Amino acid sequence: MHSLQSPVDANLSALDKIIQIYQAHPAYPFDFSYCDYAEYVAATLMVLDILKAYIPHHERADWTFVTNYYDIRRHDPESRTSLISCINLKREQVFFLAIQDAREREDADDDAQAIYVAVERDDFYGGKWEENVPVEQWFSIFQIVFDLSKMTGLDQVDQLLKTYFNQKLSFTELRQIQQQFCL
Repeated sequence: MHSLQSPVDANLSALDKIIQIYQAHPAYPFDFSYCDYAEYVAATLMVLDILKAYIPHHERADWTFVTNYYDIRRHDPESRTSLISCINLKREQVFFLAIQDAREREDADDDAQAIYVAVERDDFYGGKWEENVPVEQWFSIFQIVFDLSKMTGLDQVDQLLKTYFNQKLSFTELRQIQQQFCL
């Protein structure tokens, strides 16, 4: 992770500090990370730095990080592309963190939320589909997508990341968090 010993305010959250560092990047807020590989790499590094700042050090080995470059040929306005997928087999949880790109912003209303939260279950992870287990035993999926161009303060995202990575939340608790953002 980049050194945070630059001219940043010591009172800022880890998220604010990382965002402040990446704001110096000429392509920030990485609107074309879905089709420009240099932006994709910068945005992915930013997201990885964010995740490493929030995952407790003693738990980092429990998380597997996966990323894929999705280019413009996969344009699907209905899907939200996460820059990094984080899989924790012990928790039976998957966490996706993404930033909204120019395609999504074009399709969104001016009043669209700066933060999107989604919760679901999936049997793909951990081989649950092979065991044909009930849906209640599938992995919990928690996704946060945020719009860097609309963010004046990142307090909500900071709190979501702290809550998620410092507690093993049940699927029901994750759903309650999602409902707070669907008002």
